[in-house]
Amino acid sequence: MLAGVEDDIKKDLDMRAKAVEELPRPTNLRAPGMLDARFTVSYKNAVPTAMKLLTDYFAAYNDRDLKAVAQTLHFPFATFETHEPTVYMTAEDFIRNPPPSIHESTGPDSQLRPGTCDIMDTLQLQTYNPVNVGLELSYTRYRGDGYKLGINQGIYAITNNDGRWGIQLSSVIFTPTEYIGDKFNDAAEAHLRQGRTGMGPSAITTTIYCNCQGRRQAGLVL
Repeated sequence: MLAGVEDDIKKDLDMRAKAVEELPRPTNLRAPGMLDARFTVSYKNAVPTAMKLLTDYFAAYNDRDLKAVAQTLHFPFATFETHEPTVYMTAEDFIRNPPPSIHESTGPDSQLRPGTCDIMDTLQLQTYNPVNVGLELSYTRYRGDGYKLGINQGIYAITNNDGRWGIQLSSVIFTPTEYIGDKFNDAAEAHLRQGRTGMGPSAITTTIYCNCQGRRQAGLVL
């Protein structure tokens, strides 16, 4: 598998070497300076585009329009809603078996049942550069009779791949109402330990999925 990843990286570097400049160079950026958030190109287009895209995603699945949801994504698309990522290679795969957070079902473990609705609480910028934006989207889910089922908290990586913006990766946690506010100190401590000993497995997985197939993709490690 690693050999295949190395081949993809080589193809990506070769493609970038032959590519023309994609972003306008700020007139006051002097060599060997690096682009940073002082320059408006870092956010002028990227941030509002990403905000609108995630808003469209949220509205589409609340309209129960999975085709419209898929149009806001890049494929392959990966999402973390359990301890392992779910990867969708095509829009057809996604529409056929959407992730639990937006899959309307009457099944016993369903997070989204007929008649439920979601109210957006937070749409917030976390990170940005000209081709890669990280947004937080949180919302409250209600049953048809108004009972508060819980909250969904998510981080979304929105990237510009070959000129097209789309959601590349998401990580979503659903917390039922009865567990809101509970603290799990063992999980927090495990996270801190992992951070001190190097890059976690989820970050490695993310990098692999965001750079697959040798295409120019702005990889984001969460």
